[in-house]
Order: sequence, then structure tokens, then C-alpha cells
Amino acid sequence: MNGIVGLKPTRGLVGTAGVVPACRSLDCVSVFANDLDDAELVLSVLAGPDPADPWSREQARPVETHDSPMVGVPVDAGLTDPGYAAAFERLVERVDGRPVPLEPLFEAGELLYDGPWVAERLAGLAVFLDEHPDDVLPVTRAVIARGREFDAVACFRARHRLQELRAWTERLWARVDVLLLPTVPTTFTRAQLAAEPVAHNRMLGRFTQFTNLLDLAAVAVPAGTTADGRPFGVTLHGPAFAEDRLISVARELEAA
Repeated sequence: MNGIVGLKPTRGLVGTAGVVPACRSLDCVSVFANDLDDAELVLSVLAGPDPADPWSREQARPVETHDSPMVGVPVDAGLTDPGYAAAFERLVERVDGRPVPLEPLFEAGELLYDGPWVAERLAGLAVFLDEHPDDVLPVTRAVIARGREFDAVACFRARHRLQELRAWTERLWARVDVLLLPTVPTTFTRAQLAAEPVAHNRMLGRFTQFTNLLDLAAVAVPAGTTADGRPFGVTLHGPAFAEDRLISVARELEAA
């Protein structure tokens, strides 16, 4: 929404030591920059093993970048905002896309707030919430407090389902090299967000909140404006350690 580039690396590629945890098994430090060159440069400095972070991962061999990558596009993005639907359609028409169903991705994303990963958020902040309940925004406190609703059985059931969804996503990369999606499905005013903060924020995360759960990397880039002048952008998703491939395809999109 601000005309900048967002580079969300593979989980663990950038250490999270010193970061206040949101969800420790999923937390990921991202890069925001004016352009892809700056984002790539910053990531090259940040990336590397962090002995102070138990979730840190060694840099695997980068995913190969093809000369003519196959771009996956939604069978149906389900965009109900006419301006955003038209802006996305104009972009899709410029790529040689292969249709991909999105339902497994959306199901994975719903686990972030409707599954036991909310309990993981509570695990990191329970003491602070108990000792300083009035120092947390009420809506934030209410979301995190839902973690008390999940038991160990629910945790394992969700974990098993997520593994099935990860396996589906792994098979997806045999069909496409990257997946092209809108970054957000619409825009809201500040007043609208204040009135419905949870529902509207979840809607804004519809095309992104599955990314860390499914162990993906992603690059978000500006893609013009809607007919009524609102900023529009798209995100390229790829498998873990596909940052080079995603940046390469993003450059091609920007050139187009």
C-alpha cells in the first residue's frame, strides 16, 4: 500500500534473537526497501546462521532460477473489490500463467488465528499479559487469550493437517516455479479498521498469512494503481530458499 518492496525470506534464514516473539516457530524478520536491489542487498547482509537463535537454519542451496519460469496464477482469486480484481486481471494477462487452486493455501492460513498457533503466541507472552493486562491493546489481548482454548490433542491434529497441506504445496512446485497473488484483497480506511480490527486485518492477510506456516519465501512489489487511484501490489511466493528466483521474476514483472 506504500509503493515499496517487501522481501520475506525463508524462516530461519535471518536470526530472530532479540525480536519480541509473536509465534516463535513462525517468526521471520522481513526487509522493506525502496526497490528490489536494496532489498536483495540488505538480505545478503542479514542472512546467515545465528547461534543465539535456536530456530536459525543454515542457508540451503538456493532454488534454481529458470530462464522461463512458469508462473502459477489463481484459478479464482475471489477478489470482491472490483478495482483490485481489475488491477490483478490486467497483470495476469501479461504473464504465461498456469491456473492453481488456492483452497489449500487459505486453509493453512486460517490455522494461524483459528488453530493452536494462537496458543504459541500466548506461550511467549502469558507472563506479561498476566502482570500487565492493561498495557496491551484490548483487541490484541483478546486474540492472544484465545490460546487457552486449545489443548495438546488439538495442537497435534492441527500439526498433522498442516503437514498434509505442506505436502500439497511441495507438489505444487513441480507444476509452477512461483505463485503470483495479490498482496492484499482490498483496502480499508482507518475508521473501518478501528471498527472491525480482527476481521479486517484477517482479510488483509488472506493472501499472505499461510506463507510462514507452509515454509515459503515471498517478495511483494508495487503493481500500479486501481482505476480509482488506490495503490495495488502483488506478491510472488516460492519454496524455501527461493529468494533469488523470486527476485528475478519480480524484476521481470516490474519491467513489464
